[in-house]
Amino acid sequence: RRVGGARLRCVGIALLRLLTVMSSGPLKRPRDAREEEQHVDWAIAASLAEAENEQPDALLPPGHWHCVRCTLVNKAESGRCAACEADREAPFTAAACGVATTPPPQRCGLPGCNRGRLHHGFCTDDHKERAERRGLLAPAAPGVERVFVGSTGEYACDLLTRASPERSSVIEQFTIAWRKPGTVPRVERVYAIRPPPALSERFARHLAAVGNERRRFHGTGATCDFAVDLNRAPCNSRGCALCSILGHGFLRAHAGSGPNASNRAALRYGPGLYFSSTSGKSNDYATHSERLRGSRRWRTMFVATVAAGRAYCTHEAELDVTRPPDGYDSIVGEVGANLNYDELVVYNEAAALPRFLLVYSSAR
Repeated sequence: RRVGGARLRCVGIALLRLLTVMSSGPLKRPRDAREEEQHVDWAIAASLAEAENEQPDALLPPGHWHCVRCTLVNKAESGRCAACEADREAPFTAAACGVATTPPPQRCGLPGCNRGRLHHGFCTDDHKERAERRGLLAPAAPGVERVFVGSTGEYACDLLTRASPERSSVIEQFTIAWRKPGTVPRVERVYAIRPPPALSERFARHLAAVGNERRRFHGTGATCDFAVDLNRAPCNSRGCALCSILGHGFLRAHAGSGPNASNRAALRYGPGLYFSSTSGKSNDYATHSERLRGSRRWRTMFVATVAAGRAYCTHEAELDVTRPPDGYDSIVGEVGANLNYDELVVYNEAAALPRFLLVYSSAR
């Protein structure tokens, strides 16, 4: 019965599409007719797939998800909608009528190809396969140049274009917050991170419980060339700190394992997750991500959202602790006689989430 209903809906949608095109006239086709037809195609595809997939939310298998564009229920392991090819967390905007008003870019999703996309976000199946071999998805939102999918398939990194307001905001924060003597490095690229859904949900719950959200920098190392080399996708090595954070979040087990591990002050406030509002300070912990390209040194740095909660502020050089004092959620080392730049330390892995990845360079 559901199959018959879905097919009936498809017939109705198809008739509506035909009437819309006919009413436009052969010589007065509206400028956005192609866009309207695309939305109709999404609806048709969703209705066909819905016949085999339709079920109440309460009966959904664990991890299954609704597409934000066409509302189709998709399997947990799927990173894209089976009907309309939308990314799992693509930021589409719903109009009052409930129809998505921000369609994906119309250019082929394979970098370097300027032909129009026909299906699956690419101009041909060959280009789709070539992109997948490189770990790429077709961009599904304005302001995104290309999308790298993580090795686990649960996260993605969107390379932002210069037209992206998020890119401008992050670069401005990085530049203003450098605070160290000398020339501020040049930001080459900004990636917006879409973390694994489980990490995002865990952070949201923790933030709701403690509050006080802050955007902070975190320097780390890398064993692969992802982000610096546009032809490299994220790796699956647990030994690569950069890709491990992308796929698994910030882990206390790795605290103090960076380039300053031999320095006792590296964990001055115990085994926690360390962040700073000063990008120049976080740069000190990014030396193992450095790559030489031409006459410049390239490095990577995370921008994270941190749920600081109630912060215990101190001017002490060190504290022999494994967690904040009772009644507090984090520790803040303030600038003073013992600290040149601030530190924010949290001890719950749910309290921090990677949001952006910066690629920046400085002269040798």
